Amino acid sequence: MSPALEYLRRLLQTRLDVMHAQALACSDGFRTAELVVPTPRLLLARAGAARYAVEGRTFRFAAGMLLWVPAGVKRGWHVPRGGRFSMAWVEYAAQGLGPAPRLEPYLLRRSADADLDAASLARLQDLATRGGAALQAEGELKALLARFFSGFGARVRRAGKEPAIRRGGAGAQGIERAVAWLGEHFREPDALEGLPDRADLSANHFRLLFKRQTGLSAQRYLLTLRMRAARSFLQETDLAVKQVAQAVGYRDPLYFSRLYRGFWKRWPTEDRAFSP
Repeated sequence: MSPALEYLRRLLQTRLDVMHAQALACSDGFRTAELVVPTPRLLLARAGAARYAVEGRTFRFAAGMLLWVPAGVKRGWHVPRGGRFSMAWVEYAAQGLGPAPRLEPYLLRRSADADLDAASLARLQDLATRGGAALQAEGELKALLARFFSGFGARVRRAGKEPAIRRGGAGAQGIERAVAWLGEHFREPDALEGLPDRADLSANHFRLLFKRQTGLSAQRYLLTLRMRAARSFLQETDLAVKQVAQAVGYRDPLYFSRLYRGFWKRWPTEDRAFSP
């Protein structure tokens, strides 16, 4: 099963809450600020085109394209001068789902049926404003997400730095267990302790297989999870930097700040929306 289909399987088994659904039309140089998004979202470009940037990667988001952006990444977009653009999107929350496939900054593909997806998003906009329609909205959202993720089939377009986890063999299954465990427990200060045992592998074999399967060392994979969570805390809460450090597994706020600066090329205080 591909990473996208595995993630879809987990999505369909998890309660999803529609947080926001909207449509927007804009033109002539319209620009958003680059902010860390607190929720995952799926967007459909209806007409025209915009220049969309996620984690510094800029691409053309044009009519008929679907774009999925996970929580915790920085995004911004703008409409070129003289251009016009319209889109619809939905934001949702999923508790306890674990990490997205490959830690991708985004997934992008052409809609198989843009009219169907547009109608689904319009229904979600209507349901989001009604009381007592949460279950109906969840069903509509899951159908929309199912069409999107199943469209990748056995192959997921590479959008980020981290390669997919390859399937097959007991060793690969052990690495998958370790990755899933890190996704749930990365906030624990000793998250890496005993990880080879969780994969039923020796320490050396685990180290080699983890890098081969994910493209990252276990330490770097854990750091990526923590730094993305930390930036979301800084953007979306008024927690002090010391509290953010503790929330993502670091007892020493100065050490956390140095790690944050090395990862994002910005100090924590430069990346927040609230005053410390």
